[in-house]
Amino acid sequence: MSSRGEAYLAAQIANTSLPQDVRDACASIKALCERQLWHELTLELESVVSNASFASVPGALRALYAEVVADIERKFNPLKVAHIAVAVSDTYSDRGEALEFLTSTTARLV
Repeated sequence: MSSRGEAYLAAQIANTSLPQDVRDACASIKALCERQLWHELTLELESVVSNASFASVPGALRALYAEVVADIERKFNPLKVAHIAVAVSDTYSDRGEALEFLTSTTARLV
């Protein structure tokens, strides 16, 4: 994980205005990244994208993908990345932006 991703996760963990379960999820993601447990990280990310608390924080899933997942997505099963990317794309209000996000993600995976 890049230093940018580490800084992002550290900031989210320290942000007391976020719900506790969001901060806990960020801490778990950070720990899994540090230990390079890619399968477990993939499972945690799938859990996060379906978490209502995480989805309630505006822009949180997009930022998580951009700051953390995009750097390490090649270490994951491409089907799992697609599942995570589709969930993130659902947060875009503009369908054109969502399609652009999905297109760029799939281009990096194949």
